[in-house]
Amino acid sequence: VSALLQIREKAQKSTQLVSQLE
Repeated sequence: VSALLQIREKAQKSTQLVSQLE
């Protein structure tokens, strides 16, 4: 489960970075 949470956190961070670039 922790692995899925880590992937989810990474996805959220990458999404935030993309929104910042836009």
